[in-house]
Amino acid sequence: MLIPSIQGCMNKLAVLLKSEGQNATEYALTFAMVALVAVAGMQSLASGISHTFIVVSTTIGQHLQ
Repeated sequence: MLIPSIQGCMNKLAVLLKSEGQNATEYALTFAMVALVAVAGMQSLASGISHTFIVVSTTIGQHLQ
């Protein structure tokens, strides 16, 4: 059995897939905008994580000398 929140998302997705006409288009555009924001956020997060690893590795390198 799926986790309740995942099951709820699956139910909502099923309803969206049954939608017709303008509603389906609006949902598709909303989904595309959310995906775009998520990708932009992931790039920022990846940059921050990379910077943190560089700082940590530099600090460890300095203390090992």
